[in-house]
Amino acid sequence: VSIFFAVSLQQKNMGFREGNTALMISSAMLLVVGLVPAIGRLLSKMIPDGIQAATSVGVGLMTALAGATEIHMVVQGKYTILDMGELTLEVVIAMCSLVIVAVMLHFHVKGAFCGGLIFGTIVWWAATGEVPEGLVLAPEVIKDEGYIHPDVVLMIFNLFFLYFIFLNGVARSMSDLGKLTKSNGAIPRGNMLFIVCGLTSLLSGYFSGPPILISPETAAGIKAGAKTGLSTLVCGVLFGISAFFGPIFAAVPAAGTAPLLIMVGVMMFGSSTRIDWTDYKIAVPAYCVLFYIPFTYSILRGVVIGYVIYLAIGLYTGDLLQNVISFRSEFFNIICPKKSSKQKPMSHMEESHESLSSLDDEHESVARSPIARIRKLLDESMELQTDGITKIDNF
Repeated sequence: VSIFFAVSLQQKNMGFREGNTALMISSAMLLVVGLVPAIGRLLSKMIPDGIQAATSVGVGLMTALAGATEIHMVVQGKYTILDMGELTLEVVIAMCSLVIVAVMLHFHVKGAFCGGLIFGTIVWWAATGEVPEGLVLAPEVIKDEGYIHPDVVLMIFNLFFLYFIFLNGVARSMSDLGKLTKSNGAIPRGNMLFIVCGLTSLLSGYFSGPPILISPETAAGIKAGAKTGLSTLVCGVLFGISAFFGPIFAAVPAAGTAPLLIMVGVMMFGSSTRIDWTDYKIAVPAYCVLFYIPFTYSILRGVVIGYVIYLAIGLYTGDLLQNVISFRSEFFNIICPKKSSKQKPMSHMEESHESLSSLDDEHESVARSPIARIRKLLDESMELQTDGITKIDNF
């Protein structure tokens, strides 16, 4: 998300002021989705679970590709699009760090990712002599005087769409990794995710920072046993302290960080099991999403391509019409919820008699009127199953 945000600002010749404006407004929209869970449920029904899972896999592949290109293990080919880079010292150290992380995870050793990072960093410093030039450095504050660009409105909606898709896909994967997902596919207190991300991103935009969302690297903490959120608070405190130790962290080499990015891709690839690869109505769009995200280096483009294909397939198979009817029913249930009337409890005999009489009346009305028959078919079509959609629980 941060890569898309930075590249978009650069392509449109927009500065910090325009970026801050787009980030704050889109974050406020995300905050509203969290505060009004009905909106989140409504938007979630528009995106099938297969595309959400493919988004998570695609982000993992893009993360792993970023790690591989960082150490020049994957480079642009002379005769092909991609090619294998040279076997340099940086690649060897990175692969050794990757093996160390994998072995430590296999034996359930705590701090496996830290062990790989420390090993790759120390070995690189010892082999090349590229040690930090200092220890402490005061952080700099950058101010920008610009103007509001006309493309900010488009940037706002692009960011909001990307937030929602990204959070739905990655949050479900992280919940599955931590074994917190409920049997119906719901994420416990999932709406709090939108509230926290919306509020923190809003504050980050005010201070000229990037979007603050759940990160794929969260898988490292979950794999180490983090489930309660305490690890996130500890990381936040450490990030705040690290702002004053810039020289040390700036000297951490790619040989130490690249293996961690590759391992994150490995963990997020587990979400591919949520995709029914035998159902081509979902498998084809999902594959397009996870394929085009890393190769276009854009989450938004990959999701849009897959979703357009999903709509096109649904148009020819008839599923699109059923989904529209289901979405319409859900929309009216949210806008005009049915009021439950309190009635006197009936005995078992009265209840069975009531159900039988209502069943007889229903059969008579259907048999008597063709309009009633059509209305009954429409009512049945509205009660479609929504098992393939990620659900967000309330508080």
